[in-house]
Amino acid sequence: MRENPRLDVNNAFHKELRRICGGDNATYDRFKMRVAPLPYLYGVIKTHKDGNPSRPIISTVNTVTHLLSSYLCKVLEPLVGTISHAHLKNVDQFYEEVNAVIIHPDMVLASFDVENMYTNVPIDMVCDYLTTYLENFALDFEVWLIIAMIRICIVGTCFQFEDQFYKQIYGLQMGAKLSPIIANIALEIFETNSVGDIVQQSVF
Repeated sequence: MRENPRLDVNNAFHKELRRICGGDNATYDRFKMRVAPLPYLYGVIKTHKDGNPSRPIISTVNTVTHLLSSYLCKVLEPLVGTISHAHLKNVDQFYEEVNAVIIHPDMVLASFDVENMYTNVPIDMVCDYLTTYLENFALDFEVWLIIAMIRICIVGTCFQFEDQFYKQIYGLQMGAKLSPIIANIALEIFETNSVGDIVQQSVF
């Protein structure tokens, strides 16, 4: 991007927020942030890896989506762990679960890792799933509005690195408040819909 898009980003957010809120001025006023900086990119060194590569972090603190993202975190965080029975809260729970498993001689213990997880999260898939799943929960707003709020917080984020400006076109931003929750939900959907089929096919 050639020019600083801060004003355009702020205006576009508030225009879309106004649209989805309709005539509900109280909701619009609750989540608007008139003066907000662009998210900015910085790196955190991975000291545990060869070559010490950096982990790109996009800070969204006090940016235009900050208030709305904070609210959505409270709405979505209770969902984490309810979609897949494989979700683990911490290392202690993992230790307990693994110790309870009996590994027979003809079995292989395997683990999976996701490469570049955040930027590979399929946002449309998550939103489509949540459109149905959220119907099971009591919410402050209608489900379609929650989904619309999620989209304006995480789709097409513009950010700054030094004197350059960029737009993310796919996936989540590592560093955004809402990203860890959406990423966890995406993994739970994958575990529920795909991993079980792999295991049943006796791939291992």
